[in-house]
Amino acid sequence: MDKDAITIRKATPADASAIQSLVKSLAHFYCKEPNLPIPAWLEDTLTLASFRGRLSDSEYDNRVMEVRTSEGKAELLGYIAMRGGSHLYHLFVAEEHQGKGYSTALWKALEEDHKQEAYTVRSSLNAVPVYRRLGFMPVGEVAEKDGIGYQVMKWAI
Repeated sequence: MDKDAITIRKATPADASAIQSLVKSLAHFYCKEPNLPIPAWLEDTLTLASFRGRLSDSEYDNRVMEVRTSEGKAELLGYIAMRGGSHLYHLFVAEEHQGKGYSTALWKALEEDHKQEAYTVRSSLNAVPVYRRLGFMPVGEVAEKDGIGYQVMKWAI
């Protein structure tokens, strides 16, 4: 893959379907037990209408990372969203593209535009190592709600 063909840009409501597909393909990583169903309250945040709402809401800064294929089509590699300028709401990289530094690139693109002294994230347990590499540190104990394990984390200057 030609890294020069990879871009990060502001997401628009037209990206909602592709973003939803990406996030839903990785949603199983939220569950502490891989075979458990995703709870209804979480499933409600993964609907197309929910993504369109966040993409249209000025409270959220949404970015996508994409690459142009040899056929000229854009392929979504990753997605990041920040709420309120300091809470990292979503950070997803397509499973086949993980481990290539794309999470770091997405984070740096968003963090550079916000320049806060501190950021928070409610990380899935699977993503804790990724957030640690980005400079986030755990705050408190691991928590769970309806089979969804998470760790509150904070990044500070």
